[in-house]
Amino acid sequence: MVSWMMRGMLILLIGAILLVINKQFQLHQLVRLFSTFIILAGVSVTMYGLLDAMRGAGAVPNRKRSRMPTELADK
Repeated sequence: MVSWMMRGMLILLIGAILLVINKQFQLHQLVRLFSTFIILAGVSVTMYGLLDAMRGAGAVPNRKRSRMPTELADK
């Protein structure tokens, strides 16, 4: 989960930096559109990491069944 969220935050940071650079230097309108898409991609990657971890938390791995104390006392 953390690795996906770190990647998403890095992508989001790159998009934010592009947006600030575009604001300072008044670059082409396509740069603003491109940086907006990059920010949305960063949010999407971050949310994927979070939702994937939440989905995986519900799954219980196959474990060997432990003996109950009453089963141990019977033997």
